[in-house]
Formats: sequence, C-alpha cells, structure tokens
Amino acid sequence: MTTLSSEQAALTALLERNHDGAAAWDALARDGWLDLVPDRSSWALASVAATVAGTAGVYHPQLAVGAHLAATAVLPAAAPRARRMGVVTDLAGDGESMTGTAWGAEADAYVGWLPDQRVVSINRTDIEQTASPMLFLEDASVCRIAVAGSSINIVEGADPPECARAQVAFILAAEATAVATAATSRTGEYLAQRFAFGRPLAGQQVLQHRVVDMRLACLTGSALLERAATEWTDGARPRSSWAAKLHAGQQSVWTIEQAIQLHGGIGFTEELGIASWLRIAQRCRLLMGGQTQAAREVLESVSPAITPQPRDWALDFDPGMG
Repeated sequence: MTTLSSEQAALTALLERNHDGAAAWDALARDGWLDLVPDRSSWALASVAATVAGTAGVYHPQLAVGAHLAATAVLPAAAPRARRMGVVTDLAGDGESMTGTAWGAEADAYVGWLPDQRVVSINRTDIEQTASPMLFLEDASVCRIAVAGSSINIVEGADPPECARAQVAFILAAEATAVATAATSRTGEYLAQRFAFGRPLAGQQVLQHRVVDMRLACLTGSALLERAATEWTDGARPRSSWAAKLHAGQQSVWTIEQAIQLHGGIGFTEELGIASWLRIAQRCRLLMGGQTQAAREVLESVSPAITPQPRDWALDFDPGMG
C-alpha cells in the first residue's frame, strides 16, 4: 500500500496500549479510526482504511475492524451508525426467514444484500447467532445468523451492490495481505536468530529462497491493493478489488503456512500468534463466495474476447515417429 508510516505507527502504539478488546474499540472510535470511509467520496482514503484494517488484524485479530470499515463504506446514508458494525456475506432464504454468514460476531448491527442485490441493514437484537460450521474461523469473528424477513431494513441511498461487495472484498484482501506481511517479517527475524550446526538458519540458501517467495507474494498483494485504491478514487469499476482478494485468498494463506512451517514446532502453537493470522487469511479466502466467486468477478470485468494462444508443438511430439 501507499507509505503511511506515521498513521501505522500511531495506530500500532494505540493498539499496543489497549490489549483488551473493548478498550481497543473505544480507543479506535475515540481517535477517529472508525470514521475513515463514511461515504463514497472518501475512498481517496482507501489506503488509510486498508492500513487500519490490516494493523488491527495484526494486533487484535478478533476485533474485525475491517468489517466495521466495510459496513460504514457500504452505508453512507445510514445514521446514526452503530458502535460496531459487521457484514453478512451470503444472506439468503425464502423472505420470511433468512440466514447468512456474519463477519464481525460482536457487532451491534450488520450490513448485507439480498439475492436481488438490494442493500440491507440488520440490528443485532433481531438476529439469532449460532456457531459457524467452519469451526476454525470462530476465533476470526465469523458466525452464522438467522433473522426474520420482517426485521431486515432496506437501505435507500446506499452504494450500488457492485461497489458495496467490492468494498468488502477490498477490506478482506487488505487484512489478509497485512497479516501475511507480518508473518513474513517475523519469519525472517526468527531464521536470523536460530542456529543450526553453528550457522544461522537465515544463511541457508534454500530457506532464503522460500522467504523471498513469501515477500514477493506480499508485495504483489500490496500492489494490487494500491491499484484497487486508485480505482476507488478515480471512480472506475472496482475490478482490482476482486483481483486483490483473489490473490490474497490464495497467496496469503500459502505465505502464512510457510511461516508456520519455517518456525518449526512452535509455529503450530496458539501462543506464537501466527495461527490467528492464518484464520484471517482463511476468512478472506472463504467469505464472499470463496475463490470461485472472486475469479468469476475478475473474469467478468475483462474483455470477453479470447486471444488465440500460440500452439505448443512440443505437446504434439510422438516418440514413436521415425
């Protein structure tokens, strides 16, 4: 993302001073970090919003600050806003009873969209929460909800569903890319500190190559987020947000898996914290229709014309021919 070192340093210091989740939420709200994207015109601050979501994911992975920022971006006409907002990513049902997957289990209100693409809001008091069938995502603020159709509020004046869904994809990608970057940095530091046969592990070329691949995956994710933020600012179709999510859903999970393996046995422990980052990356990959939907969104945004590919004559080689 764009260099925002001063903002990131201030946010990091704030979150390090407030280890308790409730205290962290209060501090974020008090200092204005939750008001970055109140309407469509403010997407010039998309890079800052992504930095906030990613930094919060690194230091407080259970807060789901990204869900709050995505929800406030989707609902520029909703006032007053709830203290903590979440996003329902797959609201469906027969109209009388609806179910969905909520990102932000501790939210006071939720944003989502019906199958007919109308944007809706739902109060926390009107829903019934149950455990997510994806048990490994419970610590990533994901749960299942059920709500009566009469309790769903249609939002007038919200951004078009295409933009609303892309905003959520953008924030998911930002969180996943940030935690993958943090995992890569921690892995590099760990390898420099650990020794085998009298030499630091970081001196082994095979491990160096793996860390380089991890860093390249993170840099590519950051570049895609930068491009997506520029598209929001310019008002272009937000196809790069889906490209960023597609990349983050695959490469961030792979990067953090590499970090766990390179840490050895302690990489699998909850105390190290990398497992929490892995759940955030998995959340990015699984929500909003998963990798299949993200790939479909990317393909639909490009030209339908098919460019003929050059023929690979090596594939026609027949060793039985004279």
